[in-house]
Amino acid sequence: MKSSDGFVLKLGIFSILIGAAMHFVEPEKKKKMQFANHYFIHLFIIFITFLFHLGLLNAGKKSDAAFIRFFMGATGAKLFLFMSIMLVYGLMNKEGAFGFILHFFVYYLF
Repeated sequence: MKSSDGFVLKLGIFSILIGAAMHFVEPEKKKKMQFANHYFIHLFIIFITFLFHLGLLNAGKKSDAAFIRFFMGATGAKLFLFMSIMLVYGLMNKEGAFGFILHFFVYYLF
């Protein structure tokens, strides 16, 4: 797993920076835009990103075509999963949906 060590370190540092920025920005937002449990969204995105990276490493060992197939398939599956999570949460909790989706989107982008 030597080729992913640099990625894990960079992912960790970047995640800490983004988490710290969100921690300090969160109290300044309007109440409608706040989501108290945004740390769980952050951890979920980090975990999925790490699994995606491991899958890319394994597919890259097989062949270039396998790498491309995995990348395209996993990107589509990840997008569908994230959209499904936001939709289900939005339908189940309409009051907090805006804050949840906003945080999910911000963490997804970064």
